[in-house]
Amino acid sequence: AVEDLDDDDEQFGDTLAEVLERTVENLDDTIGQLDDLNPPGDVSDLHDDLLQAAEDVRDATDDLISEAEGRSAEEISDVETPDLDDANDDFEDACLELQEYADDVDIDVDLNCEGDEGEESGEETVEESPEESEETAEETVEEVEPTVEATEPEESAPSGDAPNDLLENAAFIAEVPFSDTVDTTGATVDETDPQPSCTTLEVSSSVWFIYQPNETVPLVADTFGSDYDTVIAVYESTALTEVACNDDFTGADDTTSSVNFTAQAGSDYFIQVSAYSGRSAGVLQFFLGTPDSDEIDGATFIPALPFETTYNATTATTAADDPTPSCGIGQNSGSVWFAVTPDRSLGVFVETLGSDYDTILTIWTGTPGALTEVACNDDLDGDPAAGLVFDAQEGVQYYIEVAAYSSNAPGILELLVRESTQ
Repeated sequence: AVEDLDDDDEQFGDTLAEVLERTVENLDDTIGQLDDLNPPGDVSDLHDDLLQAAEDVRDATDDLISEAEGRSAEEISDVETPDLDDANDDFEDACLELQEYADDVDIDVDLNCEGDEGEESGEETVEESPEESEETAEETVEEVEPTVEATEPEESAPSGDAPNDLLENAAFIAEVPFSDTVDTTGATVDETDPQPSCTTLEVSSSVWFIYQPNETVPLVADTFGSDYDTVIAVYESTALTEVACNDDFTGADDTTSSVNFTAQAGSDYFIQVSAYSGRSAGVLQFFLGTPDSDEIDGATFIPALPFETTYNATTATTAADDPTPSCGIGQNSGSVWFAVTPDRSLGVFVETLGSDYDTILTIWTGTPGALTEVACNDDLDGDPAAGLVFDAQEGVQYYIEVAAYSSNAPGILELLVRESTQ
């Protein structure tokens, strides 16, 4: 449309402005797609730089629209565009850095950062002619859009329906806690997929996640709520060194899986969730986060009685400021915390029967750092499980601490809290 007008036609600038408005709309769509991405920690800064550069190009192009409206080609040729030139340069630099990252980690993708004409065409925008303003704006869109395709490459899409079917397409986890629902019915097992150590039978329908923590942190990953028999395994770095694996969380009757592991700062952790022994896959409910109950400040709140839970305490720790109960030895080890505030005064029975480790059970009131012991028990009738009854007052918050005896390792905790019948 611009080419059909004479250089001295005042509609020249209005037509060019319409073209630029469509360019801005395309940029807005692309920026929205970039903003929705959740890149891994080691590429998040590059992603943010690219997003900011794209926004700067959009804003500079938007400013150019008002400069073009109602002007002839001759008048537009005198318009200088330093902001747009700088924005295009910043965008190209950010794109090239992301391309370099993709090359370093062997992601086969061409971001086309310099476009078909390269940097030179961007430097000559508008100063040469309004046609080149249009061309540069269109090239900007061509530069941004391949970036979105590179982040979610169609060429390397998995053969199954699940987008994270293959290890190379592992779903990036930007931060924890993280949860996701994935239909794995179309997932496959690649010939290069590792075999989890916690089952001797070959798994099927694997999907993958990847997480890189900024600091060393204990983590728990589980498949609770999934509608099929799962196996979960965690591997460190691209060497895929297994660090944790679980088939059935609480036994053969439980088809869900849960693992605890300590993730080291800066290391990549690949999490593989598979269907057990070639069985049919289904809808996966995946969770990754820190063990909520490991610290008293993150004590799991008990909303009502009775309350019963199975908790994987295998990586639980003992904080330096954990109190020392009157039973057991010292602070004991591997403490996990729960909290309850009854809405009426009553006797409360607590037990850890069924746990697979020697537990110490202690009830506390007060605030963290200033706790008062209410009751404590080591062995329940000679059993390594613990149990006790205490009188709870209406509106008072009680902390329930479960620890492993002395320096023993914690394990799978079975906790029951209910009103006492005594």
